[in-house]
Amino acid sequence: MWIDTHNHFDFPVFANSRAKDWQYAQSIGVVAQFVMAVSPHNFNKVSKLADDFANVYFALGIHPMFTADLDKTTAVKQLQMAIEANRLHPRFIGIGEIGLDGTLGKMQVQTDFFCAQLKLAKDYDLADEVLPMHLTARTNKLNTI
Repeated sequence: MWIDTHNHFDFPVFANSRAKDWQYAQSIGVVAQFVMAVSPHNFNKVSKLADDFANVYFALGIHPMFTADLDKTTAVKQLQMAIEANRLHPRFIGIGEIGLDGTLGKMQVQTDFFCAQLKLAKDYDLADEVLPMHLTARTNKLNTI
């Protein structure tokens, strides 16, 4: 029995084979999967996957790769609204995918997004969820905040 705790099953590469791919994964022992959002553009997609497929769970968050192109105030508000809309969804598991990636640059922007998302996790008491957050941390001499 396996649980895929991090994937991006909503990405376009799966668009034409998603049902078949999930059926295959189940046939080889994957009993559940956690789909991670990466930015406001896919919040609805990941929650819809949980509605459309059995044993698919989702997390909402803003990956550091996408922070440079987003307005923080707007994006964090969109995340907050998505959390509020999905808070009682039986397959909403928390905040993810968030983090810091020293290979991308713009560390202050990433740090600002990261801290805002941690605050949302605390404000919505998501620390008690099954998977409170999925963190990404890569470094090129990344300093701890």
